Amino acid sequence: MSRRDNIVIKSKRNPTQQPSSSVISAHLQPQDLSQLKTVVTSKEFLSGVVNALIGKIIDDKMLVYENRIKKLQSTIEDMQAHIEDLQYKCNDLEQYGRRCTVRIYGIKEEEKNENMSAIVINFAQKIGVNVTEQDIYASHHWGNRKNSTRPIIARFLRYETRLSLLHNRSKLRSIQDYKNVYINEDQTRFNYDLFMYARKVLTSCSYKERVSLLSFGS
Repeated sequence: MSRRDNIVIKSKRNPTQQPSSSVISAHLQPQDLSQLKTVVTSKEFLSGVVNALIGKIIDDKMLVYENRIKKLQSTIEDMQAHIEDLQYKCNDLEQYGRRCTVRIYGIKEEEKNENMSAIVINFAQKIGVNVTEQDIYASHHWGNRKNSTRPIIARFLRYETRLSLLHNRSKLRSIQDYKNVYINEDQTRFNYDLFMYARKVLTSCSYKERVSLLSFGS
């Protein structure tokens, strides 16, 4: 039996066993071994092997980081939704704290140290609401002093007083001295911006569009 036949018989007995370098060498001619050695030790081959290994490592790491990024993005989205919900709740609480407060616009300032309570009482009487000094918790101008018609912020002890003033504000149109004066509820910055945006949208709409929007909102 030749050496080559012996190698074949051994490989059949244990097919799972990897051929050793001596077995491989037995099947190759010296010139083939020389060429194989040249290929394996060449810069191109080694560079390809290294690049393949680096690419595999990078792909594995990228997969890990992509999964982490997805989890972080999900966490950030949940936190943003929670923060937004808290902002709405804070805005509602702030607006509720202003439920007894109104802002009066258009009354010109006559002097620096005016009696603000007297101005508010006189204004209320003009539109048919009986307000006394005991009904007023606080009243003061708001804004830059350079403006001669700064709005007046008036806070009352009872919600009913504020409600009566807002209910009777339509009477201002029939009073000569108060045609350019108006009164609104004291809104938070967020609610005020939202109100002004809605007002701007309605102003730019036609009559039919306004009716459609208002009926949709109701």
